[in-house]
Amino acid sequence: MLNSTTFEINLLVHYKFFLQDIATWWGAIVDPAYMDAHGGVQANSYFDANGGPGTGPYEIASVGVGFTYVVLRENPTYWGLHSSGVPYVDKPPTIPVVIINYGLSHSERVEAFATNQAQVSFVSPEYFGQMYQAYNYKQYYSFNQIIKNWGITAGSGFNYVSMNTQIYPTNNNDFRLAIVHAINYTQLLYESYYYNGTLYGANYVGPINPAFPEYYNPGNLTLYSYNTKLAEYYLNLAGEQENFSVTLPNGTVIGDTSAPPLKPITIYYITPITPLIQAQLEIIQADLSAIGLSAGIQWVTPAVTTSWTTPQATPAFVYLGWGPDWPDPIFQLLMPAVTTTSYLPAWMNLSSVNQIINILPFLTNTTEQIQLVKQVYNITYWYAPYVWLPDEDM
Repeated sequence: MLNSTTFEINLLVHYKFFLQDIATWWGAIVDPAYMDAHGGVQANSYFDANGGPGTGPYEIASVGVGFTYVVLRENPTYWGLHSSGVPYVDKPPTIPVVIINYGLSHSERVEAFATNQAQVSFVSPEYFGQMYQAYNYKQYYSFNQIIKNWGITAGSGFNYVSMNTQIYPTNNNDFRLAIVHAINYTQLLYESYYYNGTLYGANYVGPINPAFPEYYNPGNLTLYSYNTKLAEYYLNLAGEQENFSVTLPNGTVIGDTSAPPLKPITIYYITPITPLIQAQLEIIQADLSAIGLSAGIQWVTPAVTTSWTTPQATPAFVYLGWGPDWPDPIFQLLMPAVTTTSYLPAWMNLSSVNQIINILPFLTNTTEQIQLVKQVYNITYWYAPYVWLPDEDM
């Protein structure tokens, strides 16, 4: 503290997003006395490793068995109750008790909203009409009064099918390029986010989300094209390199024609399956079958994904999403996607990228930072570790 109203923060390294993060994100809501009692603010602190009490507008009252629900209640000692001008994320509660139910099926979410058991529920845009028609009080409200398109918010992440770059067969670059060119992204987009003449989503080139326009796709790379012939070309190269064959729907054998057929692949996703996930996986399955690949789908619980801590323990194909902890397009989007630091299931590990990433988050020159982001984007694009799935309302 410099005086009663001013304090100074000394960072270990330069970090240009620091003020934005502490001003607008939940990470700033911590108990300073607790921090001081456990080593203070420092790298690898007790708080970082073990967590600690917050000082936010709500506190946890109870948690259901298996994390099926969480009950939040307003914090009676919240500092924001008597403060003006606090950021939106820090506003005092207007609802005293909030019950959040997790893992509900699509029909359960629709029914709970329709009968007012739940005041807020979620479905994908293709089911907006179903949600409205089921609503018991629709005679009192218009469609736009009860259906809210939240759109995309700063700090949003990305949706993907990852391809483990360290295990067979997705360790082959040409195989991954075959996959990304076999997918019909337009169909994925419209099946997922189109309703009643309005499109509520967009395709994008990951890993940085268009919510960060200054850093998003600085080299203006085009979306991966849906091109079955190009996918077959890359698949043929992969088969020759890895000694497997693939039979196309027309009977033509590609790859190493004297080698055994490539075994069926499996795409893993976290249960429960939603209509949106099921529709997208069915499209992907059909697209892959068009180039001779048999793809099954397999659910896992969230607990299983915590065991994916090495490339060998991680499936070749994983359908998931990544959400940042704070709004930093480099440290929270680019870096986790293209390194092994945060255990994203592609396990990308290239020395050319790692060298850039070691310095990239801490540069203060925005022009230099964007140029390096462009380099990483270009390398990642051709390395193809992910199928980038559409995102809501860009």
